Amino acid sequence: ATWQHLYALLARPVVADHGRAPVAAFDADGTLWSGDAFGALGAVLVRRGLVDREACERVEVEYGRSQGEERRKWLLESLALFRGLSAEELVDAGEEAWGRGDGATGLGATLRPEMSDLVNRLRSG
Repeated sequence: ATWQHLYALLARPVVADHGRAPVAAFDADGTLWSGDAFGALGAVLVRRGLVDREACERVEVEYGRSQGEERRKWLLESLALFRGLSAEELVDAGEEAWGRGDGATGLGATLRPEMSDLVNRLRSG
């Protein structure tokens, strides 16, 4: 049922104010890229003074140590760090963490070949 729901969502027409199709990839086990998305995004947000360094580091450490319900708690704590940030701030920080599309730095440089092919096809329209 989850895949059917995902395909139904993907089949809907896309209207994007910024001229790009909205695409999000979530990697919880290293199958799409290597590296830690939260750590990369958090580092950018800390460097920009938008989130607290100690809080970000604590969430990253505790999430990595936790399992089950405790892990869920730390996931919610990680999301709470972003409360109050604008979509523009998050997108801009995400692009920097990804590598700003240059493919040579950031998480974008660690894409698995299959994901890289998918990203390239999505970007080419």
